[in-house]
Amino acid sequence: MQTDFLKFLTSTHEALKVCESPVILCIGSDKVTGDALGPVVGHILTREMNVSAFVYGSLSRPVNALNLLETIAFIKHKHRDKKILVIDSSVGRKEDLGKISIKNDGIYPGAASNKNLPKVGDISITATVCSSSSALGCVSLGFIYQLARQIASVISSAISAHSSSRTMHSA
Repeated sequence: MQTDFLKFLTSTHEALKVCESPVILCIGSDKVTGDALGPVVGHILTREMNVSAFVYGSLSRPVNALNLLETIAFIKHKHRDKKILVIDSSVGRKEDLGKISIKNDGIYPGAASNKNLPKVGDISITATVCSSSSALGCVSLGFIYQLARQIASVISSAISAHSSSRTMHSA
């Protein structure tokens, strides 16, 4: 597990190195524990870590299937030239539970629940929280919080590292 986390840390730093302050889109619902990963990450980034990036989606203002299209349109209008880092929980194999993945590509939110939503993001971070979409409501909040804290701390670290290196280069 430690090796996987170090791989995630390194991959996130590399992916965000090419982004000049990405917009962070945290997708999920605060009403279903297994789907709350995105909003919890958004909450931690904005309320606890005060990350220097625009963050959409939190516990107080979740971005989910009901408002995703509107939020994407707003982000594309307000942040035209910015890369979008999207965070969402995922359903996967039992042996992948707790695995955090980063890809230089977007995701199709709600795919596990057969929702027909557009692909979102330029970079995506997902964590496998259960092995079937019917089990999303039975996922432990402590498990979600632990994953969210790891994801938020790596994002915050990567953004801080790249912000300070840009400041040093421009001085």
